[in-house]
Amino acid sequence: MAARLLDSFDAWIPAMLAVRRSRSGRESFGVLITYMLQVIDPVHEDELHAKIRELGPRSEEVAMTIAEQLHKQGRKKGREEGLKKGLKKGRQEGRIGTLRSLLVFKFQSLGAEYEARLQAASPEAIDRYLKRLLTADSLAKVFKD
Repeated sequence: MAARLLDSFDAWIPAMLAVRRSRSGRESFGVLITYMLQVIDPVHEDELHAKIRELGPRSEEVAMTIAEQLHKQGRKKGREEGLKKGLKKGRQEGRIGTLRSLLVFKFQSLGAEYEARLQAASPEAIDRYLKRLLTADSLAKVFKD
């Protein structure tokens, strides 16, 4: 499924752009991006994000907004699972996973140095990184301490 979706993406670009430009189609475009972000296996996320970037900055903004919403859902799910298990660790791992996904989406990759810093980060550091992610133009600026 994911491979077919990615393979056919280029053929759908003109239609997606037309939908995105129409006032009534903006919501539909958001639904389509949400669907793609949810069904694409994490192994193929980089490829999907690269294709979304091809649609232009506005499409990338929509995708980032949706990713942020999915992040909130992930946080909620992480809290629920943490309560069930009685572990703070689950919440922290969920936040790190979400932050990792957002970093890879925005910067295309996450090197070993930044992965190690992410894994070693305190909850407060994760909060700082999430806030910086919105305006930073490099990984170095996100992880600046």
